Amino acid sequence: MNLTYQTFQFRSIGLTFEIHKLKVKKEKKIIDYCSRTDVSQVVSLNDLEEKEYNGQMLSQEEEKALTIFRKIRLQRLLKKAGSEDKFHENYEYLRAVKNVVDYRDFLKENGKDA
Repeated sequence: MNLTYQTFQFRSIGLTFEIHKLKVKKEKKIIDYCSRTDVSQVVSLNDLEEKEYNGQMLSQEEEKALTIFRKIRLQRLLKKAGSEDKFHENYEYLRAVKNVVDYRDFLKENGKDA
């Protein structure tokens, strides 16, 4: 697999998230999002999953965001299951979305998919 890597790091909240730029234009979208977002205010989909796993109640909006993300993730990964390279690219992209995009911004873009 021929991959080109680019790392984008969040240092303002003491955590480092790496987004590897594969040969997919979607990664640029995430990098652009990160560069214009105050990461100290982000509540990611991953944060919501941790909250859910820890037995904390989620708001309706939070539950909706997780449900939509899980549906999109399943659809995209099943669609690309025939090609290992495409599957991996989509998996990495969705992992980055889950870890760095605020769930409210995710809902603005994908809320109609409910």
